[in-house]
Amino acid sequence: MFRFAADTTPEQVEHMADGLRLLPGQVAEVRAFTIGRDLGLRETNWDYAVVADFDDVEGWKVYAADALHLQVIAERITPIITERTSVQFEW
Repeated sequence: MFRFAADTTPEQVEHMADGLRLLPGQVAEVRAFTIGRDLGLRETNWDYAVVADFDDVEGWKVYAADALHLQVIAERITPIITERTSVQFEW
């Protein structure tokens, strides 16, 4: 999940989302991929979420190290966020 900087524009968020949407087609290990902006129902919610499913930890590791994934983070996510949090779990 991400928290955006106060001056983040809707265009920057869409640019980020466009980059994120490329990832499932790039990384075969991704089984499901959902992204979206918070609805704003609670002030304390984070601004944006990414949910990605993998068959196993090795699949996640491939995704985490993928060059396009790292490029999207560096060029489209990091410049507009103030905080990031994540969790990996088995279900």
